[in-house]
Amino acid sequence: MITNAKKRVLASILLTSAFVISGCDNSSNDTSYLSIAVKDAPIDGATRVMVQFEGIELKPKDGNSFEIDLSEIQSVNLLDYQGSNSLQLFNDVAIEPGEYNWIRLKVNAQQQAMDSFIEFDTGAMYSLYIPSGSQTGLKLNNGFTAPANGEADFTIDFDLRQSIHQPGNASDDYFLRPVLRIVDNTQVGHIEGTVAANLVAGETCGEVNAVYLYDTSELAVDDIGSANPPQTTATVKLENNSNLAYSLGFILPGDYTLALTCQADLDDPETDDDLVFIAELPVTVEADQTATINFE
Repeated sequence: MITNAKKRVLASILLTSAFVISGCDNSSNDTSYLSIAVKDAPIDGATRVMVQFEGIELKPKDGNSFEIDLSEIQSVNLLDYQGSNSLQLFNDVAIEPGEYNWIRLKVNAQQQAMDSFIEFDTGAMYSLYIPSGSQTGLKLNNGFTAPANGEADFTIDFDLRQSIHQPGNASDDYFLRPVLRIVDNTQVGHIEGTVAANLVAGETCGEVNAVYLYDTSELAVDDIGSANPPQTTATVKLENNSNLAYSLGFILPGDYTLALTCQADLDDPETDDDLVFIAELPVTVEADQTATINFE
């Protein structure tokens, strides 16, 4: 039983990738609900990205931070939770409503340890190491509000392509420098579409095709390691053994530019690469709508 319902928020923490529909039984008018989901964009060539989750830490605007731990540590392959798949980590956890300064995902990703690790299609496995993991973990400094007598529903966008960095020495740990953003699910839309096969069949193409998303106000599209990196990315995949397709979820309303590249595997987050973009298309995102943009 949860006491002091008027002063509490029920928190649901979901681990997922895209098109999340999450929440709790909102039958009481006296209780507001906080839903948090985690989505990811995959990293090229990886078959498993295992991250060991321990819990979360929240910092109220007024007061000290506090932690909420899982009943037991969970090792999760982020690549399993793309599309509409989701994994619920927390459910009906009571917290005080009000303003929060930040949220931190508590993960175990120590140096020279396989608590969190990445495995590639070659069979090679490397530990994932967060350089400042013991102090900050996966921390988002974006504030949010857990309203009383209402519902707060957020998704944390975890872009693996921009977050995982290869070390100079191939035998070392891979660095996990998270590129995260938190969005309000009630104020976001989605983008999806197909890509014509002939567009990504050129001699200069690499092994991975991807669609990059940019704010229209930005001067020019560029690679991840540049001064003008994409807001998020999506890998182009073969859908139902027929069409090449992509999907970008949880995008704030506004005007954007989509850029298609067939050299995503050559895009090093640590360097400014001379990446070739095959086509650029405009898109307008509206809340609670899915925009369909095809590269033909």
